[in-house]
Amino acid sequence: MRISLCTPTRKRAERFAGMVNSARATAILPERVEVICYQDDGELRYPKMDGVKYANGPRPTNHGYTQMSGLWTRAWEHATGDIAMLCADDVEFVTPGWDERVREAFRSVPDRIVMVYTPTGNDIRPVLPFVSREWIDAAGFTPDHLQGWFADEWIWAMAADIDRAIYLEDVIIRHNQWGQDETYIEGQRARERQGGLQPMRKKFYSIGEVKKRDALVKKLRVAATSPVRCVPDPLPQWFHDSVIWSAAAREHGRRIENTLVVVHCWAGDKDMVRNALPVHLAHNGKVLVLSPEDSPVKMRVKGVECRSAGKRGYFGQVSLDRQREHLQMLLEYPQEYFLLNDADSVCLEPLIPAYLYEEKHRGTVWSNEVGEWRPHISPYPKMAMQPPYFLHRSSIERMLSVAHLPHVRAHPITPYIDWYMLALCEEAGVKHRTFPDGRSFPAWGRGEIAETQALGQEPKHEHDPDGKMRGDLDMKHHVMNAGTVFVHSVKHKEILDMLLEARAQYIAKGAPPLNTLSIEEYVHQKQEEETVRVQVASWQEGDRIQI
Repeated sequence: MRISLCTPTRKRAERFAGMVNSARATAILPERVEVICYQDDGELRYPKMDGVKYANGPRPTNHGYTQMSGLWTRAWEHATGDIAMLCADDVEFVTPGWDERVREAFRSVPDRIVMVYTPTGNDIRPVLPFVSREWIDAAGFTPDHLQGWFADEWIWAMAADIDRAIYLEDVIIRHNQWGQDETYIEGQRARERQGGLQPMRKKFYSIGEVKKRDALVKKLRVAATSPVRCVPDPLPQWFHDSVIWSAAAREHGRRIENTLVVVHCWAGDKDMVRNALPVHLAHNGKVLVLSPEDSPVKMRVKGVECRSAGKRGYFGQVSLDRQREHLQMLLEYPQEYFLLNDADSVCLEPLIPAYLYEEKHRGTVWSNEVGEWRPHISPYPKMAMQPPYFLHRSSIERMLSVAHLPHVRAHPITPYIDWYMLALCEEAGVKHRTFPDGRSFPAWGRGEIAETQALGQEPKHEHDPDGKMRGDLDMKHHVMNAGTVFVHSVKHKEILDMLLEARAQYIAKGAPPLNTLSIEEYVHQKQEEETVRVQVASWQEGDRIQI
């Protein structure tokens, strides 16, 4: 079997030559080892060496970032070997006979669908993996869309999923990642521009990326015709992490597919809804728009369904009756979970946080809340529940079971939908909690609604008696510094764009992986934020607990 050392390299002629010489000097069959030197177009060509093939091409970029991951595939396109190594110009082959040990490992698996790796120094992960031509024919080598640091993890994540990884622990192929040459510095800067390794890994184990690999894993399983399972013993941390993180993304993906995203609005909100549709659709590609039958919202957008029920009204029983009808309509759909937005609320993160789906919270209704605690005449522990709402269909069923009660109907305590949702939860005995990553700055918090003022439920804010507080800047502050994703109220596209940019800035600083954290872990990470301490309210047993 011929081994092809696929090696993208740039401005490192001496180090590349050292790699080639060490590979050939320690190989039992150096004539069966070929090296593919892949360089950028326009770069100064390296001196010719025996046993080396030279190829060149464009250095791929994406939005200004260098995407190195596909360069190993470009090198493989010029290879003639039966085995490919994801090699680098800063590698040193140490163990004599390394090549025959690699061949023996592949011979031990009849279909040769396996990843082989060796110790590389301090990093015990498969950062320099070998795979067979059969593997590459089935699933490819390295993809084009990743930064170079994750080309190896692309391979080992799939190897872990199919239980096909052989570790040659007594074969040393050292990866000498040292020095401060121009190539190294450029690589470090590229990593920094993308926010560092944490957000890059978050993306790598996102639902979409795991789906891409799952499609390739399926092809590898078909190609793996022999019933062989080979994994390191004991299982290394990289293997365990990859399996767990991939499984978490799959599970979260299934949950999101079982979630219906809903927007409650009326005809006057159409532009506001249209502005936020890309964000709503990013959750799972489906959105249900519910509006009054006498003020319907209709739009022809892929993935959007529009329905109408109830009468238009902002205040009083007519608005509560419409909300009840809309809740009843939701039970006609097969989904188990519902994310309910008003026209001016949104979840900024495409990945709905995993803590919402924990089994122990299945009967909990989550919502936003005004951050400031003020006295009010409501008999309930909160002033109101602010959108968005997140709840299971069982909670809707329980809430509707008490909707007929006289004291739940409109009166000075529950004149608005926000109070109505709270009353339904309280009277039905449904738990309700505030999003730990939510922020609401509703209109009535600025003292702009005369009916609310007349009821005495909303005194003007002590720091904003003229109602001119900038809620948009308040939300931006929390999005950028505390990782807030559930926001209300977002009245204009400019504000939504500003909040999305603030979210991007937070992610660039290293956002926690929403698809893996429990609520306890999530809150713990939030507490560690230095700039903003997020308040989390728990209303269990009627007590307000600030965490």
